[in-house]
Parts: sequence; structure tokens; C-alpha cells
Amino acid sequence: MKARRRGCEFCFGALLPVLTMGACVPLEDAANVTGPEGPSDLAVVADTDTPEVFEGMTVALSAEATGGTAPYLYRWNQNDGPAELALTDVMSDVVTTEAFTAPGRYVFRIVATDSEGFHATDFVAVEVIEAVTARAPKLAVVGEPVELSAELALEAADATLKWEVARGTALLEDETSSNPTLTTTAGETVEVLLTVTLPSAGASSVNTTRSFEIVSVYDLHPQVLIETSVGDITVDLDGELAPLHTANFLLYVDEGFYDGLLFHRNVCPDDPETGECQPYVLQGGGYKRVDGELELVEPTRDPVPSEADNGLSNGVVYSISLALTGGQSGSGTTEFFINLADNGFLDEQGFTVFGMVVAGTDVVDAIAAAERTDSPIIPGEVSLLVEDVIMQRVSRVSP
Repeated sequence: MKARRRGCEFCFGALLPVLTMGACVPLEDAANVTGPEGPSDLAVVADTDTPEVFEGMTVALSAEATGGTAPYLYRWNQNDGPAELALTDVMSDVVTTEAFTAPGRYVFRIVATDSEGFHATDFVAVEVIEAVTARAPKLAVVGEPVELSAELALEAADATLKWEVARGTALLEDETSSNPTLTTTAGETVEVLLTVTLPSAGASSVNTTRSFEIVSVYDLHPQVLIETSVGDITVDLDGELAPLHTANFLLYVDEGFYDGLLFHRNVCPDDPETGECQPYVLQGGGYKRVDGELELVEPTRDPVPSEADNGLSNGVVYSISLALTGGQSGSGTTEFFINLADNGFLDEQGFTVFGMVVAGTDVVDAIAAAERTDSPIIPGEVSLLVEDVIMQRVSRVSP
């Protein structure tokens, strides 16, 4: 059982703290470059006295060119990082960054060019450490207060906090404290914003923000209606035993993510003895039909941590579980499957059950019995429904 994902992932974390490119070659795109034949001994070294800083701080970067033919021309730019920053006087050997407002690893590049048109390049990295660690629950019950929390780093102890409800309806108490309480007043997705004002070396302070989405439910067993092209299916979610998966599913429901997607995988392998089809799983929530072809719809949120040890089992027919990318625990996002048989062996493989079909099992059975053809997603598997079954609308069921 796995959700197929296309595309590539790139990791910039493998960059060394300082990367030096010692080879010097003429600028290929420079106009009217003249110089001696052969290589140059031009070199440049980038450096900083503060390779680790907190949010809200600025950093001075310096470069020193040697060899080649003076005078030298310098040019700085940001090569990588979680946010774009402005640099002062980028044509100088010393520059200062603007205040960092997002934690993470930033890499800056210096290019030094000598009067003969040769250039040398070097990189310097700055690690920006979180000034505040903030947390909020994923799930809240209407009318029941939940606690938010923010912990400032020692160096940022004189920062100020401000919480606010950016979307949805909720009451916030002690909005300037590190541990305010939030009480939701409707069954919806509530967005809470934390703004941290940090002292700055400059004339003004710097703001950094954290945003949280909290799914508000009337009880811990909210229901979702899946209106399909062949009938309706009602799902009961278990917010008690699978709160993270329940919140994740409802976030996608509330944003209308599932509307128009397909049940794209109906797995029904043949029994080796009888040759008859043995229902296994019905999977959907990741593909739509575009110009006659299946098109992957990418998730908009991070994967959900595993809750596979919550006591719920894939061995229960009509239970709902989250598909995993490559079968890796904690990699589920949007694709889910309905168990059509006793699939208890999936529990040990890390598939988290988070709900149950409580109405429309006849619709599920009808889809499971529909004609199938070769899957364009999983080669060799006969699991694509010949006639598309579309989730026309997926929404919460009002209490």
C-alpha cells in the first residue's frame, strides 16, 4: 500500500559551512574582458565573525581577494536560505545583512573580479537559530479552552509576544503572555498568528511570526460526507485515538482539496486457488482527471506523524487509513484508503487507521465491484476503475 509521488526533492542541507571554489576563469558573460592567456592566481575568501545568530540579528560578511591584478571588484548575493534578505553595499568587500526574520541556514556568495577580467568565488554560511519555540494543538473542541505556548531563547528574553486570531472564530485570553488560552466557538479551521517583536541593533525592532492552524470540532468524532458520482459515503473520524490524522484530514476537507478528485485505486487481487477477485482496498485523494489523463494533485501540508499504535486496526472492514509514500512510516499526506477485507497485517507496517465508514457501505461495495483496468500509476497492477468515480464534494457533516 503506497501513494505514488512524482517529482524530485533537493536537499540544500549538505552544503559545507564554507565552500571555496579556488579555480579562477574569465567571466564568460562579461563584456570587453581582456587579460593574459592561461590561468590566474586570483583567489577570494569569504568570512563572518558570527556564523550563528538568533532571529532579529544582523551579520557582517567580509571578503578578501588576493593574487590576480588589483584593483578588485566585489559583488555579493544570497545563494540559499529560507527567506530572501537585503544586503547593504553589495559591491563592497564588507556587507551587512538585514535582520534575519526566519530561522534556518543562509548561504551567501562573493564573486571577486580583478582588472584583467578573471574572477574567483567563495561561499559563507550563517545559521539562524529560533528566538522563540511556539506550539499549538492540532485539534480543539468547541467551547473547551486549549493552551498555546511560546518559549523565548535566553538571548531573546526581552522580546515581546502578541497572539491573534487571523482566521476563524475563537476567543483568546492573555494574548501577550507566553501561555494564552484559546476557546473556539465554531466547527471550522482556525488560524492563530504569533508575532514576536525582537530588539534590533538598528533604530527599529524586528518582527518574526509563527502561524498555526487548529481544527475546531464539536466533538472528538466529527463526521465527513463524501459525495461521489455514484452515491454518498459518510465517514466517522476518531479524534480521540488519531487526533493528528483527524486534524490533517479535516484541514484538507475545509480547504476543498478533495473536491473533484478520484478513487483512483481499487485493489482486488485474484485468489490463487479460485481465481476470483478478493477485495483488498479502495484508495483515493491524490489524483484527478485532466484531458483524459490522471494528474497528481500535490499535498499542501507536511506529512502527518504516525499514530499507527493507537489501537485502531486495518483488520476492520470499512475502516479508513492513510496511505504512505513509499511505505515509509509518518509519510502520509492526502491519500487514504478504505479497507475492504481483514487487512490487519497493515497495522505492523505503520498504516494509521483514523476513521470508519458509518453510512454508504453499499456505495463502497459497488465501487469495489466495478470493472478495473491496468493502472498507469502502479505498473502491473489492475486497479484503475474503468469508469471514473469522482469525489464531487467532501465536507463536514453539521452536528
